[in-house]
Amino acid sequence: MKKIRNFYFLRALIILCVTFCLSYAGYDALTDQYAKETRNNVIVMKKSMLKSTVDNLVYALKNQEKLIRKAHPQWTNKHVKTQLSKDLRQRIYSSKYDFGSYLWVNEVKNYHGGKNYAVRLFHNEYPETEGQYLSTYTKDSKGNTPYLTELNGVKKNGSFFYTYYFYYKNEKTPTHKLTYATLYKKYNWIICMGISLNDVSTYANRLRKKYDKYAFMIIIGIELTITLIFIASSLFEDRRKKKYYKSRENVLRTQLDYDYLTHVYTRSYGESFIAAALLETPRVNSAVAMFDIDDFKFYNDTYGHNIGDEVLRQISETIHSVIRSTDVIFRYGGDEFIFFFYNVNLVEAEIVAHKIIESIRSLKIQVEDQEIQASISLGLTLLRAEDHSVDEVIARADQALYLAKQEGKDCIKFI
Repeated sequence: MKKIRNFYFLRALIILCVTFCLSYAGYDALTDQYAKETRNNVIVMKKSMLKSTVDNLVYALKNQEKLIRKAHPQWTNKHVKTQLSKDLRQRIYSSKYDFGSYLWVNEVKNYHGGKNYAVRLFHNEYPETEGQYLSTYTKDSKGNTPYLTELNGVKKNGSFFYTYYFYYKNEKTPTHKLTYATLYKKYNWIICMGISLNDVSTYANRLRKKYDKYAFMIIIGIELTITLIFIASSLFEDRRKKKYYKSRENVLRTQLDYDYLTHVYTRSYGESFIAAALLETPRVNSAVAMFDIDDFKFYNDTYGHNIGDEVLRQISETIHSVIRSTDVIFRYGGDEFIFFFYNVNLVEAEIVAHKIIESIRSLKIQVEDQEIQASISLGLTLLRAEDHSVDEVIARADQALYLAKQEGKDCIKFI
């Protein structure tokens, strides 16, 4: 009893350690996934804010341009551009933007890029950069070329998102920026709005720390529950094994494996059933029989494989109606089948075998406008004390079947 208790204590300790590791790994994976989804959601929100702000600004510019032209029809495009530029600057500097975002406008001078490809018109965060010429060769703190990306993006798509890194004022680490840029083609203006992405990771990490407070207690609760379930199931399994041989047939029947055509057991299932019988101590008297359908090739060649399949099905159904509930039939291959008669002597096995032969003799299989009269040959053998493998038992039944064929078919032979 003490050894059993020590055994279960050791198993419980092992499962406790395993479940802790698995639970923490699962929690870690879930929180990482949640943090990733949160980060993506925040980025989507920021993208939406950038796009709507810039698109609304462009829409307002177009309306403002129409009003200017209507009020001053004599003005040239240069005059309209100058006035629209003043209005745009006032709008950018007078507006307030969420989450530390800001706007700037670059005027393209050379769409091929290069040095001095554009000039900075406005920047509400860095007004000191206004009037500076820009270069597509300029690199950010990570070695990327944001101005080149910006120029190529608006040329190809008109509007697009991109990211870059730069040192924000007096910060020691580079800031990851998300930018939405759109081209106001008429005046070669690239209107951009940027926002920091650094706070996205900070927000996700803050959520992770919040949930970490409760994670340990949850994991302990989960692993204790699993451990208790494991111990209870181990005890139950231990008791179940003591009753295994008495309930072997019921256990095997929960693992049914049927042949799709004949709806009898498959070869692998039948062989495992015989193997279990060979392992029984003491061994129960049982018999094994192999049969095949006489002249089955004739049915296939004459009527076709569909009729041959129907012959197999009807013979299987007929045999099922005459064998005992404790008997097992499985398809060995092609038109060969094997019976396992459990807990029978030779006389009892022969009685069942003759019932099977007679049931097939009386079977009439309708094919179009005629009937097929089928028959089977059957080889019978008993399990012997010296039998140690399924193969030797089946080989003996096969030899008996061969003798039945030699005898003239439609009969039973015993070895």
